[in-house]
Amino acid sequence: MFEEFDGIALTTADFLEPEEPTTSTEVPTTTTVEPTTTEEPTTTTEEPTTTTEEPSTTIQPTITPTKPPPVCRGKIVLNNLKIPAVVDFRKLGFGRGFTPTKRIIIIGTPLANPESFSIHIGALGKLLVNADVLFHFSPRFDEKQVILNSWITGRGWEREERSGDFPFKVGEPFVLEFIATEDSIDVNVNNKFFVNFARYDLKYVSQMVIEGGIQVSSVILCKWKGM
Repeated sequence: MFEEFDGIALTTADFLEPEEPTTSTEVPTTTTVEPTTTEEPTTTTEEPTTTTEEPSTTIQPTITPTKPPPVCRGKIVLNNLKIPAVVDFRKLGFGRGFTPTKRIIIIGTPLANPESFSIHIGALGKLLVNADVLFHFSPRFDEKQVILNSWITGRGWEREERSGDFPFKVGEPFVLEFIATEDSIDVNVNNKFFVNFARYDLKYVSQMVIEGGIQVSSVILCKWKGM
């Protein structure tokens, strides 16, 4: 309405001049109130605070992957073994005999469509030819069982022992641990007890052979217990 009278105000400027500024100044006051709506950005700045909380949930999966390998002292580490692999304990400084305080840790992954993979721990010589296999460990993927056995020169394979549990999966990394005790070998898989094998004195152990459908990223030979 003030704009409609602008033309008239020009002809009566001498009489209405004091009143028009008062009314025209009120209009800016109404426009200055509108900028108070600029408080809305303060609500938008709060939204990013909610999005920054979401990434904190994505960090959780890093806590749940495969458990780290056990820690050992006096360790000897072999990485990325070519299969089949022969590990000579004496040449590596691990010594002869698989006796208490010693452990063997194997970090590997079963390959696609494997029938099996095998680990032989035995005496000096050519295993399965002229050297005894004192501990044979073989997961069979077609049977979903783990075979434990021994092979003695002049006699061949002996009585099989089988474990009904099968913790191995194709393409899934695992941590396999052999622990020497007074008269047997304890086997852990992914830091959980799996099976025990007791048959022969292990003081003549000198080597280990790994073969079959497996990729081995690391073999860790531990001489002593402890962190």
